[in-house]
Amino acid sequence: MQRSREPTPDITLTDVTERTNNTQILSESFKISATSDAVRTHGRAKETAYQLGRTLKNIKKDLEFSYVGVDQAAVAGNATTARKMQSLINQISTSVDAGANASDALTEAKLLTAGQTAYDNGSDPSVFMIKAADSTLVAGFAASAGRNREIAQGKTLTNVVDCIFLHLASIKWFLTDT
Repeated sequence: MQRSREPTPDITLTDVTERTNNTQILSESFKISATSDAVRTHGRAKETAYQLGRTLKNIKKDLEFSYVGVDQAAVAGNATTARKMQSLINQISTSVDAGANASDALTEAKLLTAGQTAYDNGSDPSVFMIKAADSTLVAGFAASAGRNREIAQGKTLTNVVDCIFLHLASIKWFLTDT
């Protein structure tokens, strides 16, 4: 006995919005004399290695600032103008809002709603970057009603949230310098 299959109704698919960006070259230089590199100093093998580490840390901070510290539009660049990448805020869809407007205070409910919306639209959120001014709001998530903190016999109370585990994913928190 064979079963007849009903034809499936047509499905309307929507195209994914593709985002583009430019590559921004970040650079910083330093000079070290051969004498400074040859002189043995306490706590440092080579001055070049020390200065390279400092320079790379500064470039990393510049990159982070370009991502989240400034509202920067993409610049294609030309012979006289350097290219600039578009900041993260300009890459995020404005059709997803965690509240009534941008000046709303951050709440755990808004974060959960934004995470659910991102997940429903094909994303897998795993990082939440916050500025220092909002870090106390996120730390307050630990003190929400119905949550217990283990203090035992210690004299230290820690009010911090490093990671939140949702039914969708775990999200890590990173504090930005901006």
